[in-house]
Amino acid sequence: MRARGESPLAVTLVSLLLTLAAFASPPVAAQPTARAAEEAAPRQHIVRPGETLEAISARFLGSPLRWLEIWRINQEIANPHRIYPGQRVRLPPAGKGPPAATMRRLSHQVTERPIPNPWSPAQLGDTLLQRDGVRTYPKSSAEMRFNDGTRLLVTEDSLVFLQGSARSTAAGEPKRVEIVEGQADYEATAAAGSAPAGRSASIEILLGPARLTSRPSPEGNAQARARRPSGGGSKVMVYGGAGEIEAGGATVALPEGSGTSVAPSGPPAPAERLLPAPRLTSPPAGAELGFANPAFLWEPVPEAASYVVELCRDEGCGALIDRSVIAAPVDDAAGAAASENAGAWQPPAPLPVGELYWRVTARSGSGLDGYPSPTARLAILSDRVDREPPTARLDLGGPHMQVGQTLFAGPAVRFTATAEDSACGVGRVTATIDGRPIPEGSPAPIAAGTHAAGGVAIDRCGNRADLAPIAFVVDAEPPAVRWEVGDRTLFATRGAPAAGVRPARRGRERDASAPAHLDWTADGRSWLRLYTRRAGAAGEAVYGADRIAADRPQIFLALAGVTLVADGRPLAVGPDQMVWITAEDAGCGVDRLSFRTRAADPSAGAGAAAVLEIDAVDLVGNARHLEWPILLR
Repeated sequence: MRARGESPLAVTLVSLLLTLAAFASPPVAAQPTARAAEEAAPRQHIVRPGETLEAISARFLGSPLRWLEIWRINQEIANPHRIYPGQRVRLPPAGKGPPAATMRRLSHQVTERPIPNPWSPAQLGDTLLQRDGVRTYPKSSAEMRFNDGTRLLVTEDSLVFLQGSARSTAAGEPKRVEIVEGQADYEATAAAGSAPAGRSASIEILLGPARLTSRPSPEGNAQARARRPSGGGSKVMVYGGAGEIEAGGATVALPEGSGTSVAPSGPPAPAERLLPAPRLTSPPAGAELGFANPAFLWEPVPEAASYVVELCRDEGCGALIDRSVIAAPVDDAAGAAASENAGAWQPPAPLPVGELYWRVTARSGSGLDGYPSPTARLAILSDRVDREPPTARLDLGGPHMQVGQTLFAGPAVRFTATAEDSACGVGRVTATIDGRPIPEGSPAPIAAGTHAAGGVAIDRCGNRADLAPIAFVVDAEPPAVRWEVGDRTLFATRGAPAAGVRPARRGRERDASAPAHLDWTADGRSWLRLYTRRAGAAGEAVYGADRIAADRPQIFLALAGVTLVADGRPLAVGPDQMVWITAEDAGCGVDRLSFRTRAADPSAGAGAAAVLEIDAVDLVGNARHLEWPILLR
């Protein structure tokens, strides 16, 4: 075990001196860092067939003469001249060594293959070299750090190999990774311990016949995701920096915030804008929960076809606990009810006690992942499980009226769902119309017709309370106003005052049995008289100096010295005739008729001395307004 060109005697003397120094000094323990405990695990090399400590020292420390430095921190090696394939040898922190990636986080089942050794369980601190492979299984993940501080996160159900030439990283050449199946995220940040710069922060990711090149921004930041779906082809997304994808003889540039899909054979599709990150709503960041079955809620992202929810033990999601793909509901009649649950996920089992992190990514219809949301921290303080749904109610606001067995409402009616939950707390409350959530803010008026209001309340443990639906009919049509000219004697049978009845004076209290009226005079002449039909005390009218209102939908007019133009048609009313006006409403019914006279303005037409305003309002507030000119004869 000597370097080429050195004499056996020189090697022996140096080895003896280093051996004495090793026994004179205690072993050097790995020092903890500010990173998590798993990141502080010392680097360790997996011995390959035919390797010796001298060969390992030459590879990682730059000289075979430093092999005793490795032996000093591996005192479990009884004979430094006998090491075996698959054995792990801890490495000194000094020196970066060859292009390599160190296991910094592992979750669940992860295996590795240090070529030519067989596949075996991965361990924290393991250092992988060129051609070495990593395999993750369901709900598993592995995070590796390259020599330059850049990060590679391999998610579940993935098979990834490190590639590249001997010049990679050390000579500024881009690193190279091959994704055989599954997905990997690459990240380089200028804020990392040793800030990557230039091509050292670049990476080439091979995906079958396609090749993605990710390059950092001028600030040294790069972030990309590459995936080989089970159906073939590939998906690539660039979140930071820039990149390009080569496949099928074509190259597509990928600016920051874009991605593309590559078919199993053929060129890449044009670059596509990535969806924004969803906004997480419950549990809120920093929540400390006294129960182990929280529901995870977020605001839906328009254009999202599905969502990827990740639950992890670390902020970077290198240690995966669970990962699920949630289909977004279809926005049609069949999927209307399902939209109440848009942006919700319930873990299949109670969560472990401790500190956890979660994030959500919206996925487009083309299968590209949008920006992941910032990870939110939460703490599970108890293994208690809550199964009680919240208490919820539905409040009705806006114009509405119960008529018999039917609830009538105006287009501006509002339904609000509220809920209470003393255990987990309320996570989401949604009021619905015909199964569709009512948007917040200023929702659009509800269309006329029959509808059903309801709602759903979900507590922070995912327990659901459905509110009983309320059937109602939206009446959006104002009353119709009809008029007719006829003899006083004919209208007298309909409740109008007979000829010779002396009306009460304007603005004066009147006998409750007398018909309501209004005399409108000018220049000492009586221009018109208005009468309202009475039918008992319930039909009493309210009137004032220039207005008369009635809660019975008909009013009678007697004209003298004037002509009334109704709907553009002058009415010929004789001295023994009256105008009978009534309001009809096929929906909830008429609430009132109002009349008012005012001086004419230019819009009333030539010759108009005044204007008669008519307002008919139904029981839910729909109103019809008419303006009829009054002409002097």
